[in-house]
Amino acid sequence: MECGAAKIRNYLKDLDAGRPTISGWKVGVTKQTLDPCTVTPATKATAALYTYTPWVGAYASQCGRTSVGGSSLVTAVFTRYRSEYNWGSGCVLQGEIKAKYDAVNGHALLGACQAGELATPDTVGRYNHFERGSIYWTPATGARVVMGSIRVKWEQLGWERSVLGYPITDEMTTPDTVGRYNHFEQGSIYWTPETGAHEVHHLIREKWAALGWEKSPLGYPTTDEMTTPDTVGRYNHFQNGSIYWTPTTGAWAVHGLIRDKWAALGWERSPLGYPVSDEYAVTGGRESEFQKGYLTWSSATNSVSVRMK
Repeated sequence: MECGAAKIRNYLKDLDAGRPTISGWKVGVTKQTLDPCTVTPATKATAALYTYTPWVGAYASQCGRTSVGGSSLVTAVFTRYRSEYNWGSGCVLQGEIKAKYDAVNGHALLGACQAGELATPDTVGRYNHFERGSIYWTPATGARVVMGSIRVKWEQLGWERSVLGYPITDEMTTPDTVGRYNHFEQGSIYWTPETGAHEVHHLIREKWAALGWEKSPLGYPTTDEMTTPDTVGRYNHFQNGSIYWTPTTGAWAVHGLIRDKWAALGWERSPLGYPVSDEYAVTGGRESEFQKGYLTWSSATNSVSVRMK
């Protein structure tokens, strides 16, 4: 009970400071439980409760399973504590995770240890949770710090079992000094106060990197990677443009008035189809090529014309 109370106190510290809890619960923010049910906490106590036990449980017949709830849920929670947490000897810091904690002045940066050292669910790595972040380690990646909104996003995606894999950097400041990021084995999460935290991975990330990351004409991501409405492709929207990918066309950037025109025509469902080039210079303006035509911006008229193939 004392351990459970300590957890709740830490959740309430975040809520009192105006931050969401470690798993994203906050007063007035709608979120799904694991039943799943849709819940909008009206009080900090409710937000802390759903962080601790994210099920509606026995009262969830209208939206999920009913086998977990009441005393069975309490038993499941405390069985997990008994089997996964090293309560007998305290919160253990050791090896490369301890070395990383010491190297980053962990007491000031991350706060006190909350859980660990534990094996990750995929059994590849080890981790410790702290008041304000986590350190994850594998033999291949070493020990890396993940914290704040970037850690919340990674947790929402599925931790190390997500499309991103394990972190391969600590949280870093972006070269333009506006944002923060972690690189992972298969992608990245970028955060700014304006855009929030969003993931970019695989060939869309490679295209964004080739264009210059956040210093490119696109700016920072404003969505995670998403499936297109026609289900053929994938895309990320950015502050000033988008990158669209399909298996047949590859990944290409669209931005400015050319993107606005393509959007007005219906994106990939327009007569033009998907982009097959980045924007390039032509006499008197700029142009992007699409599967079935071209969009050309004129510097003289500041307008975009359509030319079909």
